[in-house]
Amino acid sequence: MNDRFLFRGKVKNGERRGEWITGSYIPKVKIRNTGNYAQTIWICDDIEGSGFVEIDSTTISQCTSLRDKNGTLIFEGDVVKTISDDLEPEIYRIAFDNFRWEVRNPVYDYYQELYDYVNDYTTLEIIGNIHDAPELLEVVK
Repeated sequence: MNDRFLFRGKVKNGERRGEWITGSYIPKVKIRNTGNYAQTIWICDDIEGSGFVEIDSTTISQCTSLRDKNGTLIFEGDVVKTISDDLEPEIYRIAFDNFRWEVRNPVYDYYQELYDYVNDYTTLEIIGNIHDAPELLEVVK
């Protein structure tokens, strides 16, 4: 699967509740037991098999198709630190806005297109995300 079509979200119920999963986002699936519609991710897991997993809709985030310095895929909502030989490290949040992926600095209300920001001189390292560690953005202030 192409990375840019990947989504992630936190499992809403069951023994895997709160665990991050990655797969194809399906916005409305009818849940058999309840008859209600839910936000789900379709996963193909070699261990547990394939199927729909209900996720917390507030945690849904799409993959940017870029990787950080450690090779980890960068998703919307990730908090990243800049790694550069020339500049002090800065903290940014990854967001999708204005029909593009952006790095956003909440203190300076600064944003720049993600693809322009990552270049030969600057790379990014994921240090958390806005769901698990919102305090990372407070450090910037």
